[in-house]
Amino acid sequence: MSFVDSILDDGGPVLVMEIMPLGNLSDLDKIQKLSLEEMRLVLRQTLQALAYLHEQKNITHRDIKPENILVRSRTPDMHVKLCDFGLSTHSSLLRTHCGTSYYAAAEIFTGSYTNSVDVWSIGVIGYQFIKGLPKHSKSSKAKDWSEKIRRTVERADCQGNDPVVRLLKSMLELNAMPWIVLRQSPVYQILGSRTYRYPCNRTWHYSLQRPEHWKRYQNSPQRYGTLQRR
Repeated sequence: MSFVDSILDDGGPVLVMEIMPLGNLSDLDKIQKLSLEEMRLVLRQTLQALAYLHEQKNITHRDIKPENILVRSRTPDMHVKLCDFGLSTHSSLLRTHCGTSYYAAAEIFTGSYTNSVDVWSIGVIGYQFIKGLPKHSKSSKAKDWSEKIRRTVERADCQGNDPVVRLLKSMLELNAMPWIVLRQSPVYQILGSRTYRYPCNRTWHYSLQRPEHWKRYQNSPQRYGTLQRR
């Protein structure tokens, strides 16, 4: 998501971010089930986001889940962006146990790991919305749950003739292949070759639609940027 502006008032700093009017991926699926083509676009765009984070910024997100994938538009094309970098890190030495266990790679909870844990999380999301995940018990240990997912994908790929499942299978491995390797994999090509570059939607944040918030924003002496209401 793009940063638009910031203010500082008695309540502390307020960040004005690009608006994503359709909410998150999970909420959108509850309204109308995501299609296979839409999920192909989601996979493509989130993996392109990883290319930027991992290769250019050395950032590992560590908490990718449907609630952290926000949807800007659904027509004519699905357009999503990653958000909530509260657990992200620049470090190359990753040891902290963090993230949402339902989507977290097993190696997060067993010792040191790499940025490939983000690839695993996107693979889980893809399988969840395309094929459906097995039943999850709250008492399940993270390692057992990830192994259950891996076995489910193995069974689904027993015929080896579903390219989407083969792609997800390559993502759902312990110490999953990093993005730079996955991108060169033949199965990745099923997602298409288009690169998604969208301009920032500079519509003001929803909280500034309320008159009192907009007035406070306009009158703030610590206001930065050139946000215009429209």
